[in-house]
Amino acid sequence: MQPNGALDLTFSPGAGPNAAPAVIAALPGGQLAVGGGFTAYDTATSVPPVVALKSDGTLDPAFNSAASVGSIHSLFVQTDGKVVVGGGTPTTGGVARLLTSGAYDTSFGVTPSLNGLATVATEPSGKLLFGGNGLLFRTRPDGSADSGLVAPGATTVQSLLPQEDGRLIVSGSIASYWEASDTALVARLNSRGGRDDSFALYGLLAAPTGLTLHDSGRLLVRGGGTPGLAVTVALALPVISTQPASVTVAGGASTTLTSVASGPGPISYQWKRDGSDLLGATSATLSLSN
Repeated sequence: MQPNGALDLTFSPGAGPNAAPAVIAALPGGQLAVGGGFTAYDTATSVPPVVALKSDGTLDPAFNSAASVGSIHSLFVQTDGKVVVGGGTPTTGGVARLLTSGAYDTSFGVTPSLNGLATVATEPSGKLLFGGNGLLFRTRPDGSADSGLVAPGATTVQSLLPQEDGRLIVSGSIASYWEASDTALVARLNSRGGRDDSFALYGLLAAPTGLTLHDSGRLLVRGGGTPGLAVTVALALPVISTQPASVTVAGGASTTLTSVASGPGPISYQWKRDGSDLLGATSATLSLSN
């Protein structure tokens, strides 16, 4: 679709896949990686469960996926163009990484068994996250175990959303671990796996199947007992961590006031005088003269 919601008529997949895709992600150069349980695409009668599409929606024959059996239900593209897939792949635990050609990346190996895998994600650091039935696990970029995340054992994770600050938003059936009604379906963890008590989300009837962080700092939730609908939730209100200090200035001298706020970004400022906005005073500092 185009940015205004209109169909992009230059994208013409023909008959497309013979089963609905489970995951779609952007590849470098305007292409798409598509995964699912399909076995055919348009006129191609035998295709792997992961394919690459050109920008016009046709199959890219240069991408020859080695993931040849089962179905793919989770997928993401790394910054180097490699594709990490989870599902019915012939690799240990149902996880594999594909090179840009589609071939298996033999340097990648996930040590633990990841049976029951439902979702994969990557942190800004490049580390990988895996979630599923009784599973929340983190590895280094090469697939080796990272013991830094101490995660709950009795948890069913459906969706993972890493934040830039190292915290992790998780959706699933997780009340049995945290024993808190406000995090029964969605919770936020610190970098070590502990629950972030500043995050609370009420009103959902089921675990969301998708989580997205909007540029405004709000959380976009897909599912949650409202099929086909999405709601946005403010993760937390910004707080002023450093108030402007009182200062006495001699006549004719200048001074600068500073305020520091913290919280989900982007954060904006507006200085006021006697309850009215000061024109142009929209930064963390306010310079006054005379």
